Amino acid sequence: MNDASQEKRPPMRETVRDIDRQILSLLLQRHNVLVRMMRGSNRLTPQDERFLRESWEGQASKISSDPLLTSRLFNLLQEVDFLPPPSEENQTRRTAFNLAPQQKPVNIDMEGPRDQHATQVWIAIAAMTGKPLQIGKALVNDAVSDCVHMFNLMGANLHRDGNVIRHGTDCTPAGTPDKVLHVGKNPFNFYLGLAHYIGRPGHTRFSGGTELRLANFTPLRHFLPELGSRIIPLVPKTEGLPLRVECSGLLPDTIVLPADLPAEFVEALIIAAPFYGRQIVIDLGALDAGARSSMLSFLLPTLSMAGCEIREEGSRLHIAPWEGTLPAEPEIAMDPGLSALVLSLAPVLGGTISLRGLWPAGVETSAVEALLGQLNLSLTADASRVRLEAGSKYELPDVTLTVPENLPQSLATLPFALACAQALKHGHATVPQNIDPEIAREGESFSRACGLKILNTEISPLEHEGEHGPLWTAPSPAWAHALALCACVRHNQGFSLNNPSILTELYPGFWPMYNGLPIPALKRIQEAEATKERRRIRTRVEAKLTPRNEDDE
Repeated sequence: MNDASQEKRPPMRETVRDIDRQILSLLLQRHNVLVRMMRGSNRLTPQDERFLRESWEGQASKISSDPLLTSRLFNLLQEVDFLPPPSEENQTRRTAFNLAPQQKPVNIDMEGPRDQHATQVWIAIAAMTGKPLQIGKALVNDAVSDCVHMFNLMGANLHRDGNVIRHGTDCTPAGTPDKVLHVGKNPFNFYLGLAHYIGRPGHTRFSGGTELRLANFTPLRHFLPELGSRIIPLVPKTEGLPLRVECSGLLPDTIVLPADLPAEFVEALIIAAPFYGRQIVIDLGALDAGARSSMLSFLLPTLSMAGCEIREEGSRLHIAPWEGTLPAEPEIAMDPGLSALVLSLAPVLGGTISLRGLWPAGVETSAVEALLGQLNLSLTADASRVRLEAGSKYELPDVTLTVPENLPQSLATLPFALACAQALKHGHATVPQNIDPEIAREGESFSRACGLKILNTEISPLEHEGEHGPLWTAPSPAWAHALALCACVRHNQGFSLNNPSILTELYPGFWPMYNGLPIPALKRIQEAEATKERRRIRTRVEAKLTPRNEDDE
């Protein structure tokens, strides 16, 4: 082939780009047909689902033996959401939220977000005992709401009043009904429900969100027969939800846990064991010593507060049948990860942040304090609040950050986000040391969304401002927060976030607080945290319209 013909040919990367555009257009058409097939319901009929799955797997197996294509991709296609087309009444489409807070020192004084995990534990304890309990100032996000709903399906009497969760009086303990239990997206909900069934004869079916549909519960499937139970996947060639659980309730006197079990399932089993009505010994010897110590440092005091008698003997837990009483209203400490999402506004904007509640002691809070210490900031905490004072003239220092050990998973992106904020402010920065390789890979996309580039370990602004896209979809709540953080040091237009609801599902009060900076209105935050509907985000910032002409097919 001569040089002239080669010049007329488009580069192969542009050919791949055009193919990708066609694939996305076809996916949107597929979605629209599925919506019509559902006829106003939220799911396909089992016959339609089976037909499409068998057809997909049959065609995919002709071109690949990779289960990512033959099975997992089909699950994703069935679950992915698309933005709605414009209607005759409203021609606006494809809106994104513009993150452009006022660049002034903040003055925040509010309730700190309570620990979601501890809230789920107390919900489970109240449901398993049938005793009255009140959880005040709770963080009622999607995971907590799904936990309440799941145990109510089992016969509990849990209800919400704003951010207060109550379990009524004169209730029977949660049972083991044979019905479909929806657990949402949070795996701990599934493990709590599963552990409750294991100690009692019964059978049920669990369903959940996309993450749990794609999960692999093979270690559980192999282990549960030792407890007189089994799980049966309901979708061929998958190991995730939906699945059927069958339990005999016949447990061995000593349960020896293998090392490959999910840590949250181990925790759920220990929580449920006091309510099985018999003496149980759980051997944790195969588990990692550090993970075991961290788990028990939270669990044992919590279960003791609930009136459970648990005795440690080496790696074994001797658990007596529960005969105690529950506290009227247990105190739940702040979530160190979610609280740090708010506290991290001080390094980029300056000012003072005060969060009311109990600041817990532990390795995770120590990691948060160590990260802030690298920025010449220190937390002060007492029995009723934690406070971070940066001052009105504080400047984000130009230092190389190191990711502290034991940093909460919900803050995995925070050191990288702070480094990008340094690059936006000072014109350069260094990728944090000890950064997780996965964070570094995802950081490439994030840095471009911020108008930055990464060369080796150096972060610097792009040469041309238009090189970065106007619209970015965050792959996780932590990345959505990271973009919000970097927008605080942006000196011209803000950043556009395509999916702010991903953070709302985890922390409903964050965006009302963020959009009210530098002095957020507490009433708006409380309204957001008390509402039952999480999908619509109220904001004072006007949404930025991003046209997508290629989606008009």
